Amino acid sequence: MVFWEVLIVLGFVLLIVSGWRLWRAFRQKKPKKPVLLIAVGSLLLMAAGGSQVPVEAAYLKISPQQLETDPSGNCHLEGTTNSEAELFIDGEEISHEGTFTYDIQLVDDGTKELVIKSVFRGEETVKTIEITPSTGYLAHLESQAEKERLKLADTALATAEKEPSQEHFDVAFTQIQALSQSYPELEQRLEDVADYLEIIGSLEELEQEPTREGLVAIQTQVAASPLAKDALTKRVAACEKQVHEQEKNTKLVAAAKEKIKHAETTLANDDYQSALEALTTLPTKQPTLEKRLQNLHHAIEEKQAAEKAQADAEKKAAQEKEAQEKAAEEQRQQEIQAAQEQEQIQQQAQDQQTTQEAAVGQTVMVTPTGSKYHTHKCGNGNFTPATLEEALARNLTPCSKCF
Repeated sequence: MVFWEVLIVLGFVLLIVSGWRLWRAFRQKKPKKPVLLIAVGSLLLMAAGGSQVPVEAAYLKISPQQLETDPSGNCHLEGTTNSEAELFIDGEEISHEGTFTYDIQLVDDGTKELVIKSVFRGEETVKTIEITPSTGYLAHLESQAEKERLKLADTALATAEKEPSQEHFDVAFTQIQALSQSYPELEQRLEDVADYLEIIGSLEELEQEPTREGLVAIQTQVAASPLAKDALTKRVAACEKQVHEQEKNTKLVAAAKEKIKHAETTLANDDYQSALEALTTLPTKQPTLEKRLQNLHHAIEEKQAAEKAQADAEKKAAQEKEAQEKAAEEQRQQEIQAAQEQEQIQQQAQDQQTTQEAAVGQTVMVTPTGSKYHTHKCGNGNFTPATLEEALARNLTPCSKCF
């Protein structure tokens, strides 16, 4: 036992004895001063011994100095320090009684530095332990990462299959490319999405410019595609309707062209009307054919105008000829009539002369107001006899009944 320990023990014993004697002095009512002096002396002895106690040094011991994880990424640390020290591991205060243990779990494949700090009576002791992942743990992390990458790839691929688009395809492609090994099933599914997008591109072109060849090609591709056939089938059906309408329209346009060509050859109004009706029934505008039909209409109008002008000229010429012939005929008739009248005048003159020659001394019957002379009383009237010469002088003419 060292000197300071002896002083402390001796002072402690004297303190107990003085305390016992002080109790007896109180009971027996004896002087207490000597006992109190002994008690104070015992305290001084203990204080003197305590002043000789050496100060405890701060310390921190760690085992082991380097750590490697197990295949699960765990490792175990043990250490000792002053029992009254404050202990911190990675900034976290750890309760202890001089010895301590600490379990660490790595979460990635990187090396971790573990900082351990002990603070005893204001003095800091710091140690840094390096924790490295074991080969088994690295393999475990890679396996877990591959599973996660595989899960992400499958999710992205499922999205691309459900809602095929270039954006979803690119995401799935990137996720599959990030995998550390080949997965034929995923690659085939990705190829199916790529084929689907190619079909979509071809289908959009077909919708812009429907053709029978394009429709047949798309129908073959859709039949072979495992993705979203219902949506594709509806769009293909719409394209098929467009192609059918286009082919029908093509036939109608061809028929309209043929009728316009025929009308352009004949320049007949009936053929023009037939071509106009064919063009009017077309479901789409045909500017070129409409222009040809307008030109045809103008040509027919010009032809009709020319024919009308010719007909009018011919009619006018015929009318003029007819008028001339009529005028000539009238003149001829007038000449004939004039000749007949002349002949009649001559005949009348001759007859009158003959009558006059024959009427000398001949008696006829006349009336005061009549225009005829008679051989006898012919009809009612006041007949009186007169010479034929007198009747002729009155410009009377023979009665058709009497002569």
